[in-house]
Amino acid sequence: MPASVRPESRWRTDLFSALIPYTTRQSLLIESFIMNIPVPPVFLYEKEYNSYEVMDGQQRITALRDFYNNEFRLKGLETWPELNGRNYKTLPEKIKAGVDRRSITSIVLLKESTESEEEASSLRETVFERLNTGGIKLERQEIRNALYRGPFNDLLEEITRTDLFREVWGMPRYVPNEIERNPEILKDTLYEKMVDAELVLRFFALRHVDHYRRGMQGFACASAAARSRRLESRPNRWATLWPKESFNMPANAVVRARID
Repeated sequence: MPASVRPESRWRTDLFSALIPYTTRQSLLIESFIMNIPVPPVFLYEKEYNSYEVMDGQQRITALRDFYNNEFRLKGLETWPELNGRNYKTLPEKIKAGVDRRSITSIVLLKESTESEEEASSLRETVFERLNTGGIKLERQEIRNALYRGPFNDLLEEITRTDLFREVWGMPRYVPNEIERNPEILKDTLYEKMVDAELVLRFFALRHVDHYRRGMQGFACASAAARSRRLESRPNRWATLWPKESFNMPANAVVRARID
């Protein structure tokens, strides 16, 4: 198992993460491996030959990587409480060997399943939604946030945290560790449903309105996919996508009331 744990992770802290401490969730996953309890598979999309994008299972992969790197100690275990406080390095040798023998199943959606990048994006959104809803309706931007992690997604987040954006839309001013320091933000509809990020995404998408198709949600998805690919290959291009003066408040401007 250790050799296969090499993901790059990007994941926005959300309401569900706030409900259960992250280290406890990581620890319970490791305990499942110790007890040889089946763990749900991870779903991957083959972007290019031998290059994969995680569609479902990012937090499981990240937990395994962090545990093997001794980045956290087990916490909150009830079946094996004697292991609380241990990391991978300090596990008893027999238990460590048992964990190393475990495996996690991966299901790969091949790129040749679709004929174009647009069809691939639509397929990924459909698969992700069906895998992750589980009785909880995900907003379209929440799905895009999970599927298109990378520099462009980070840029959307950066813009939604600016003082000007928060002021215009009547949101609390951003502070680091926002959920912990300002839990009231979770009650804000724009933040909770990621409408704030979608507003910025629409700004970028509508700069190319001549390519509009598939309705606004489909158009926004296509824009997110296209810009994510471009910034992955040209990471310094973000400055041309977001000239900061584009978001400067004109002199003597009147801030409009929030629209819910």
